[in-house]
Amino acid sequence: MKVLLDIPAEFEVDYRADRFRDFFARAVSDMDVMCGRYERETAEMLSKAFEESRPCDFF
Repeated sequence: MKVLLDIPAEFEVDYRADRFRDFFARAVSDMDVMCGRYERETAEMLSKAFEESRPCDFF
């Protein structure tokens, strides 16, 4: 499935610098304490999706 996300302008630098990957890495590491398996798997899936994403400037 493909999804188009609008990243707010103030986070564009973070997206291009791959800081979302850092965020997901920290969030996933805390999930063993705070969440269950489903939440962890969801966060890991989103992390991978952001890693494989690319800017889409055709709009």
